[in-house]
Amino acid sequence: MPKIWLGICCIPFVLACSQQKPDTHSAQCGDAQFEVKIGVGYGSDLSREYTVTAIKDGKKKEVFKGYEFFKSACLKSKKGKPIFVIDNSCSGSACLDHGFSAIDPSSLKYLVRPPSNNKTDHWNKVSALLEEPIPDMDNLPHLLCCSEKQKSDFESSLQ
Repeated sequence: MPKIWLGICCIPFVLACSQQKPDTHSAQCGDAQFEVKIGVGYGSDLSREYTVTAIKDGKKKEVFKGYEFFKSACLKSKKGKPIFVIDNSCSGSACLDHGFSAIDPSSLKYLVRPPSNNKTDHWNKVSALLEEPIPDMDNLPHLLCCSEKQKSDFESSLQ
């Protein structure tokens, strides 16, 4: 079969794969709606990209982008203040087990910025905002993203 014919046959397949729509999950947290989109990450079907967008007063703002291990939830402090908490970490021996950050839903500003390296875990800072230890995010009934089922559903959509 000529090489040009193979190229033409593969174009629809490549276009279909590159146009994979991200899986989106959303939830209200205080004054803002937060959306998490799961997409294919940097060139590998095994890597996932997570983009968090906040919607407030009709305006959208991208507030976070991360890869690999990701969880997010709207948690409340003991005083009832909503706080959008993100736990994003990478895999491997050089990575932290958790990479916590926190966003104020009323201002959409970081209360605790994501770790800029793999040496600083902000668990204590986020726990102080909540006025109690961060709950185990794997077992939260109101986890926005990404439970094992959500990740599994996304994996199935790629096949």
